[in-house]
Amino acid sequence: MKVSNTLLILLLTILSIVYTPVEAKKKAPGGMGGMGGGGGPFGNKKMQMVFITVRDGYLDPKGIEKMAKDFQSLMSTGGIQVGIVGVDNNQMIAVANNIKELIEIRKFAVQMESVLKVEYEKTSFPGKYITEEERIKHNLKAEDSKEDL
Repeated sequence: MKVSNTLLILLLTILSIVYTPVEAKKKAPGGMGGMGGGGGPFGNKKMQMVFITVRDGYLDPKGIEKMAKDFQSLMSTGGIQVGIVGVDNNQMIAVANNIKELIEIRKFAVQMESVLKVEYEKTSFPGKYITEEERIKHNLKAEDSKEDL
């Protein structure tokens, strides 16, 4: 029984270290190695909202909520656990908790035939399958460059 108590205490200590809030582990920014500033998409924020607009005529007959759940399920199958909800007739919001999720949401969504555009940080990224008429109508740029990815 004595070994079990020691093992339990060791396990609890390890868990408390692992689950310590990230802010407590961070060092003050600055110097050559610090990132500081917070100019990126996650700057001082904990989450980033990604707006996904669905093309006209591509909305699931069961509604935007069903489509959002399907997107979320597909992302989950790919290993990315993010929340996606339908908020308007043709718009969904995905919540990214880190930069990896943000990039994966964008890469996934723009590849879907039903997506018109993906937006975050006041920047729009057109869906891969939109027509030239849709691009002009919604004032979307011609194509992603390597810098955008």
